[in-house]
Amino acid sequence: MVEMMIGMLSESLSMSAEWRREKAEEFPHDANRNLEAAAELDRLAAEALKAVGSSLDRRFSQAFERVEEDCLCWTEQESQLIREVGFHWSGDINDFINTLISRCCDQLEVREVAQ
Repeated sequence: MVEMMIGMLSESLSMSAEWRREKAEEFPHDANRNLEAAAELDRLAAEALKAVGSSLDRRFSQAFERVEEDCLCWTEQESQLIREVGFHWSGDINDFINTLISRCCDQLEVREVAQ
């Protein structure tokens, strides 16, 4: 499961990078921002693959297991954070995963309080 989780994240980042490159062609007036975001997404995808088996990988997997019952929360937060890369968010894969974990835990705590 651990390798699959970090591999799935890497794939999501790579797919978003490709989408950003397509948007750069579609909207040449905004090509630079999209190409810069694509490059950052590619870098994050490569860093994610290098993290397989690391303590970061284990933390990522453990955090997902904590929120697995509410997989939609995880998916929504991951998707939102990926959209922000290169525009409103920047950092390395460690920062990305820490931000994702924090957002998911915060959202779950809010939901638990509301119940």
